[in-house]
Amino acid sequence: MLKPYISYFYFHTSTSKHFSKSFTFYPNFKHAITAYANSKSLKINVGSHKIIPSETVNVLYTMNYDKAYQVFLSGVFSKIGIVFHPLGINHFIDTDLVKIYNLDQSHAFSHFGNEFVEVLTRVFETEELDTKQQLLENFLISKLQAFNQPILKKAVELLFENQSVLKIEEIADKLEINRKQLLRIFQKHLCCSPETYRKMIRFRNAFNQLQTDKDRTLTDISLFHNYYDQSDFNRQFKSITSEQPKNLLKNISHVGNEDTYWKFD
Repeated sequence: MLKPYISYFYFHTSTSKHFSKSFTFYPNFKHAITAYANSKSLKINVGSHKIIPSETVNVLYTMNYDKAYQVFLSGVFSKIGIVFHPLGINHFIDTDLVKIYNLDQSHAFSHFGNEFVEVLTRVFETEELDTKQQLLENFLISKLQAFNQPILKKAVELLFENQSVLKIEEIADKLEINRKQLLRIFQKHLCCSPETYRKMIRFRNAFNQLQTDKDRTLTDISLFHNYYDQSDFNRQFKSITSEQPKNLLKNISHVGNEDTYWKFD
C-alpha cells in the first residue's frame, strides 16, 4: 500500500556525548520528513539561514530543489527519516502542500499533530528495526488518502521521461492547459515552478548516475542527461553545489543501501 509513495525509512543514532559530525546533502526529487529526539545540538545551514531545533521531538519537512544543505550534529541524538517518492507526501495530507510547508517556519512540520509525535516517541523508544518500521507504516496507512491531481501527475511523469527535451509550453500543450495554469498547480502541490523541478530532476539523475556508473565519463553523463556539453554540466553543477563535479564526487559517501549520498566534513 505504501510502496508507490514511500521510498524508504532510515534511522541515525549517536550514543556518545563526544560525537561531532557535519554533512552536506544536495537537491533531490525525493522529499523527507525527519524527526529528531534529543536534538538541541542540531543545526542546519541553508546559505546564511540556520535551523536550531530544541524540543524533545522535532519534526521537520525537507524539500530540496536547488541548494546545498549543511547539517551539524553532535552529542547524543536519535533521528528518523521518512523519504517519499515524487508527489508521495501529497497522498498523506488533506490540504495543499504549499499551505503546510514554509521555509520561514524553519521547516517545522506539525501537520499530523500530537498523534504523530506520540508514534515517533514510541519508535524512538524501541530498539527492534522491524517494530520501528511497523509503527511508522501503521501510522502512514492511517493517513493514506486519494490525491486527485491527474494533470500534475502526468506533468511530473513527462518531466522524468524527457528531462529537458520538452519545453514547459509543450508539456502544457500536451496536457491541454496553459503555462500559467501549470505553474499554479506546481506551486500548490510541489512548492516550485516546473522549470525548477525539471532542473532538479536532471541534476539529481546525473548526480546519482555519477555515483553508480563509474565507467562513464563526465562527458558521457552530461550528454545522456541532455546538458549541452560537459562545460554546461560543470557550470550548472557548480551553481547548485558550489563545487566542480570532479572535486565534489571524490568526497561523496554512500549512506545505507538507498540513493542517499552525503558529503561528510
